[in-house]
Amino acid sequence: MTDRAIQYIETQGDAPWALHLSFVKPHWPYVAPKPYHSLYTADQCLPPTRSARELEHAHPLVAAYRQHVESVNFSRDEVVHTVRPVYQGLVQQIDDELGRLWETLDRLGRWRDTLIIFTSDHGDFLGDYWLGEKELFHDVIQRVPFILYDPDPAADPTRGSCDPHFVSAVDVVPTVLDALGLPIQNHRLEGTSLLPLSRRGSSEQWRSFVVSELDYGFRRARLLLGRTPDESRGWMVRDTRWKYIHWLGYRSQLFDLENDPDEFIDLGQDAAYTNVRSLMHDRLTDWLSQLKRRVTMGSEQVQSKTDTHKQAGVPFGQW
Repeated sequence: MTDRAIQYIETQGDAPWALHLSFVKPHWPYVAPKPYHSLYTADQCLPPTRSARELEHAHPLVAAYRQHVESVNFSRDEVVHTVRPVYQGLVQQIDDELGRLWETLDRLGRWRDTLIIFTSDHGDFLGDYWLGEKELFHDVIQRVPFILYDPDPAADPTRGSCDPHFVSAVDVVPTVLDALGLPIQNHRLEGTSLLPLSRRGSSEQWRSFVVSELDYGFRRARLLLGRTPDESRGWMVRDTRWKYIHWLGYRSQLFDLENDPDEFIDLGQDAAYTNVRSLMHDRLTDWLSQLKRRVTMGSEQVQSKTDTHKQAGVPFGQW
């Protein structure tokens, strides 16, 4: 894939181009080519983040996911010690392949005019929380890498910095459209361009939380819980301190990320945090109520047609 990407970039010359380079790895099957498969050993990998107290009074959704075959296997130390080094090798392979790509851009002088976004769709438990695969709402799954390279000179003051603002995968398309000087179609797109952050370093009206949602209708957990596909939904809202999870048909979850960064202590039923859960639930409700639904007509068209029925010859309400 990297070879084809380099070939494509080289053949474009000075003509504008766009490339979505989607590396499937790191991913199962957990097998890497030489030398990456044996590049790391178990003692060079982070140990799984998990605690025996998680298994006590576990939330029904989490307990069901722990019955999946991948979770049962990743709860075994020998699986963790075998797979994690290979997974780390797959990550190293991605680093090396991207290095080849960056060298090509440098050789062709394309760093000066190429917008680059590096991100992922999800993380991987690999034994964290006694789980395998990629779902549920733990930070290890939800908090993915997101690196933006903005070639515009206006971004020079923020270059190389880490921005603390919340960003989301839905911000990718608005950012690309903004960089190209194209309309962002705010009546359809949920995200926000990140260029104000890269070029000004701050935004007075930036989001204070992020939301993620899960449909587990295709997963065995749905069968274990006896849910219909339409009942198999969950939403997470997260700010700098709190993570609140709303499940259809089940109790909510709450985690204090300031005092419990590993997300071991579920405060979803703790009476002392009723107000916090209410606040986070209101945020989720506000987010759901503001999702874009008028997708066939933009705001400018709505404004131009507001209260114009009489001009169209429809004088209803007249006496």
